[in-house]
Amino acid sequence: MKIIGYTSQRVNLSYNENQEIVTILTIARKAALGRNISLIHLDSKLGIIRYVKKANEIRSYQMEGDKILDWGCGHGQMAYLLHNRGLDVTCFDIDKNDSQELPLLNLINKKVHYSEDKIRIPFDASSFDAVLSSGVLEHVEDIALSLKEIYRILKPQGVFYVFAFPNKYSYIEYLCSKRKGVSHHEVKYSRKQLKRELITAGFDVIKIGYDNILPKNFFGFDKLRRIIDSLSFYGLLDRILLRLPIVNLFSTDIKCIAMKNRCVHIRNKEAIYVNAQ
Repeated sequence: MKIIGYTSQRVNLSYNENQEIVTILTIARKAALGRNISLIHLDSKLGIIRYVKKANEIRSYQMEGDKILDWGCGHGQMAYLLHNRGLDVTCFDIDKNDSQELPLLNLINKKVHYSEDKIRIPFDASSFDAVLSSGVLEHVEDIALSLKEIYRILKPQGVFYVFAFPNKYSYIEYLCSKRKGVSHHEVKYSRKQLKRELITAGFDVIKIGYDNILPKNFFGFDKLRRIIDSLSFYGLLDRILLRLPIVNLFSTDIKCIAMKNRCVHIRNKEAIYVNAQ
């Protein structure tokens, strides 16, 4: 597959990233206070900034008003950010928890569509311009079947965004697997393996790479997390390390942008993708 003519386009919308970070951080800490729930991924400025970066990247590809499915929306942080950037967000998750409050979704007046079916997504074919998986695809029962469902509900030339997919060679995953009581992912792929799964499901893989080398959550080390959160250079250092060959092979995550169908034109990117001969 070749890429012909690629020019980026800046997107200007009226949202305040600093205010978004404060809002998510405040709500996460309030929700976790005195309750036995895990919101550690939203309990640091650094962690939230990474969600903001994901939302900005998605918005750079999509037009205002595009319909996007937040597949496995969790606490609603990505839906909240994408809504603020002018996208028409639908939230979906499984196993409804009646006791779980979702104040971020209340702020944008969104409800979650729930289903007990762990494969089928309860929407018609060709319903969405885009689908987002942020730390979800690796948790499904059958990746191949779930990818077929995502392909089905995407419109022709629809885009599938995969973020935070565990890297098979991640040094953090390795260390977590050796430390008793620390969560780690059972499903981990190499970049080549993830690309193969997407192509088998019918997608064109437009962009695939690594993300996040330095740790951000620090499970069990609250004081260290607070210290790291205050270091202004930490995010910059992470970006520098991601650019280093060999070093980036050991990053935490793989991120990917894939598209339904071939020979297409991506909105806002002026990029035509054609089959390689």
